Amino acid sequence: MKHALAALLTLSVLACEPSTGGRAVDVTFSVRGASDELTSDGPLRRFATFAGWEVELEEAWVAVGPFVVWENPPPLASAPSPAPAAQPSTLWDLLVPDAHAHPGDTHFNGGNAKAEWMGQTLLDALSPEPQRFAAPGVAGPARSVTIHLEPPRADLEGGALLNGDHLRARGTATKDGQALRFVGGIVLPPEGGRREINGIPVEGDVDEDVDVALVIDPAAWFIEVDFSELSAVEPDADGFRTIPVDGSIAAAWEIGARSLTTGTASPSAAAASLEVGR
Repeated sequence: MKHALAALLTLSVLACEPSTGGRAVDVTFSVRGASDELTSDGPLRRFATFAGWEVELEEAWVAVGPFVVWENPPPLASAPSPAPAAQPSTLWDLLVPDAHAHPGDTHFNGGNAKAEWMGQTLLDALSPEPQRFAAPGVAGPARSVTIHLEPPRADLEGGALLNGDHLRARGTATKDGQALRFVGGIVLPPEGGRREINGIPVEGDVDEDVDVALVIDPAAWFIEVDFSELSAVEPDADGFRTIPVDGSIAAAWEIGARSLTTGTASPSAAAASLEVGR
């Protein structure tokens, strides 16, 4: 949160300082989830994990915000494109993303803030319907975005759905004829920027007619997960197995919630674009 406050101060100074050439503008942030199918029971997200589990998410919730647009590109923008990664074969491979992905806490200097929304919202990460928020900005080129994943605020509308967690999900993982229904959540630790998705690439200019469009994909939360751990968990009365808070699934989920990928078919935890003519 200190970083967000500092960015807001920087943005305010830039908007008032003639020497920067910046022009104060009003922008819109929009944020939505990602789904594959809309059913009578709601949206679904289907994908296969690296460990061979077929996953169907039926619920995925996350508290998101503040959002910051930066003038500097992310570290990924200057990194060489890696060769295609082999399928992971060890627990370490499953828990630690390959070189084409980083967990969002890589050292990152965004430079000057170009736009910022200081609020927080509860996002249905399976809903394709965007939520929109007006925010102040400074006209000029933008190359990256930060999304904060802070603890749910006391006044967060609908926050009870998180059950005190930062992210929460429910679904079914299937492999070799075994179907494991799961439910659970994680709390992100405050150290090392682990409550931020930093360096989300974006390309364009911030201006009056621009919508900063953000997408959260919950498939990235679990793409590196091996759900075998759940076999030893006793299901509840509804048949759901609670994800252990200190197990390998939760550890991989924490990494996946902030992972960014580029040039691969793997889902990225977040994506951003600047849409003209909102």
